[in-house]
Amino acid sequence: MVRTVGLMIVFALALAAPAVAQDSPFSVNLGAGFTIPQNELKDSFGTGGNFQFGVNFRVSPLFKIQAEYDYHRLASKDINTGGGIVSNIELDANHSMHGGLFNLVVGPPQGDKVAVAYGLGGIGFFHRIVNITTPAVGLATVCDPWLFICYPTPVEVDQIIGERSATDFGFNVGGGVSFRMSDTARFYAEVRYIHTNGPTFNDATGASRTADGNYFPITFGFRFLGN
Repeated sequence: MVRTVGLMIVFALALAAPAVAQDSPFSVNLGAGFTIPQNELKDSFGTGGNFQFGVNFRVSPLFKIQAEYDYHRLASKDINTGGGIVSNIELDANHSMHGGLFNLVVGPPQGDKVAVAYGLGGIGFFHRIVNITTPAVGLATVCDPWLFICYPTPVEVDQIIGERSATDFGFNVGGGVSFRMSDTARFYAEVRYIHTNGPTFNDATGASRTADGNYFPITFGFRFLGN
């Protein structure tokens, strides 16, 4: 609800901005959508949502630089069996991620064009937070690198087994289409691929595994002020 109201406010401000603002090298984007986990990450978490806020500066007729904050929260899954998990009680895994990104955006100014395609790519740091919860009390052994948790022996649990986090370097690539709505407002649809490095664990068999993260976010939003 808060996100929806925020988007409506941004859209209203964009429509009310002076037409001369379209010549500004600066622009702001605000969007939301859904994020699909990829590879082994999807075994522990389901499709969730995302939010992004960015500031852009056009440095040439073809290139912009972008500084952006992203937030992703994946849907929880029951994780009673599989991988390095042994439990006699119900367990749920939850995952959220904060990202700070610096991108190069490739595409011409919108101008009077109805639609303009663009590509982007860049690097950043991602802070991932994982916790495991349960509505019961009992014993559980959890050793799964994608959950950032590895207990060598059973532990007592009551509501929350624990929370772990990791901050790692990563990159993203993608592209989208921007649609002209007014002199100062654009609507965009965008897809990306995000990869972030992760910590390394020895699993229950003693094998070394690295908890890299792979995500496929699809986002819709508004860009306003400049081109």
